[in-house]
This record gives sequence, C-alpha cells and structure tokens, in this order.
Amino acid sequence: MTSEAPTPATPAEAVAQAAGAHRPVVLADLDGTLIHSRRRVPEPEGHMVVEVYDGRDVGFMAPEAWELLAEVQRRGHLVPATARTVRQFSRIRFPEPPRVAVVAGGAIVWVDGAIDPVWDAEVRDRLAATRASVADVAARLGEEPTTEEPRIGDDRFAYVRVAPEADVVGFTEWCAERGWRVVHQDGRIYCHPEGLSKSSPLPRVAELVGGEPAIALGDGLMDAELLSAVPVALTPAEGPLWMSGWRQGSSVDGFGPGSTTLLLTAVLDSISTPPDPISTPPDPISTPPTPDPHPAGPTKERN
Repeated sequence: MTSEAPTPATPAEAVAQAAGAHRPVVLADLDGTLIHSRRRVPEPEGHMVVEVYDGRDVGFMAPEAWELLAEVQRRGHLVPATARTVRQFSRIRFPEPPRVAVVAGGAIVWVDGAIDPVWDAEVRDRLAATRASVADVAARLGEEPTTEEPRIGDDRFAYVRVAPEADVVGFTEWCAERGWRVVHQDGRIYCHPEGLSKSSPLPRVAELVGGEPAIALGDGLMDAELLSAVPVALTPAEGPLWMSGWRQGSSVDGFGPGSTTLLLTAVLDSISTPPDPISTPPDPISTPPTPDPHPAGPTKERN
C-alpha cells in the first residue's frame, strides 16, 4: 500500500502555521515593491505622495494600494525591510507608522524610532570580524568607475552607483577575501559584512513583534534571502528578482504601481484570520536613534 504525498499547504494555511494565533507578520521591501519613483510614475497626478526629498515629490503609490496597505496594517504586523539608511527610511509615509523595521539592508532593526541594541550588538560583532573596515570598502569602491561618490550608510555598509565598465567581479572577489558580501542590482553595488542581509535579523524581529514572519514582498536581488525565509513569498513578475530566474515564491503581473496593488491584494487573500484587537505593544526601546553620517538621497533609484 502506497501513501499519497501530503497536499501542499495553501498560502492561508502556511500563514496560520507560521504566525499561529498572532496577527501575521508581513515583511515588505519598499523601493520598487511598495513605493515607486518618477521613473515608474512619470505622470504622478492621481497618485499618493509617500516621500518628499529636498522639497520634491519623489515617492508614489496608487490610492488603491494605499488603502490596501492600511488594511494590511490593520490585520497584520507590517515590517518594512529596506536597504535605505535610517534617514532615508524616515522620509517614507505609511498609513500607520510601523513600530519595527529592518533598515540598512539588515544592519539595523529600527524600533519605535530607535536602534535596537540587541541586534546592534550582533552587527557590531560582525563588523569587527571582517578584515576590512567599512571605510576601507568604500575607499576600494572609489577605485572603480562610478557615477557618484561611494557612500557609507549608518556606519555599517557601503554603496555606490557604478559605471557599466566597472570590474564588479574583481571587486566582489576583493570583498570576499576580507569578509564582505556584495550585491549588484539596478546599477548599484551594496556591500555588507558576510552573513548580513535583510533576512539576518528575522529571529530578532519575531521576538519584537511576537510572531514568526509569514509573508514577504520584494522585487530585487537583495530580497531573495528574505523571500526564501517565509512561507508566502510574492514578487512582481517583471521585477529584477523574478526576471533573474528566482522561483521560490509566486509572482503577480507587471512591475510598478499596478503590481503593488496586486501584491497587497495577494497578501490580504493570504491572511485567513479576521482583524483582531491590536495587542499590547512591546516596551519601547530607549536607545536614541543614530544620525546618518552621510545624508543622501534615496539609496537606490526607485523603480
């Protein structure tokens, strides 16, 4: 007698298994996933402005997507996960300010307007274990053809937009020898200590929000590990991640404001439990926020 293979869990069942009785934890990349620049919204009339930089409207969402995001926040714990620095992240407007966020590509867990000291200690240990400082990495980046000066984000990672002729392979090898990992996407290079990514602080995030992450949204290569770490992973079909051949989740049509609406609709479809009262929040962390030593515009050109 042969036994039949178990039926794969539906997205809703996977969410319930991961989050249990808790409100589902939804991880969401920002640029190219939830919000979009004028590159994707050349005529922003009729869109919600969610980011203003230097007096200019630079980040947009469709009104329908804004309402869906508000519903996601009512029914779940939204945890943004972004490569932006603290300063850059703080410019984003949400229907409800998230209490917990992963910023600086995983190098910071931001809680109630302050750096989480528990994860910060772990990151500082990882920085100390490398064989080159973040300043050394930024200096080495400066030896490559770039279209801007290399930047250091929150004293924890380096990034720059490189010219097409840059020797990305050679630079990646140089970094690997010194304990740094490199992600090259959208014409930018991002450098973090080896083993540090957006998914690295997820155990700490689970402690803070009281539930395991169940759903993740992302569009780029930096989101691959994040999306692979949850039961329900969603990405736009015409975004860089899906176009790279990544297939560990599901896709929605397009890439832009319309795909954001589809992503958030899929999130709500995956949440089987009705809205429940907001639980008592964790005690605020009193560590003061660390200012960005290198104020800059958006971390990547938003798609």
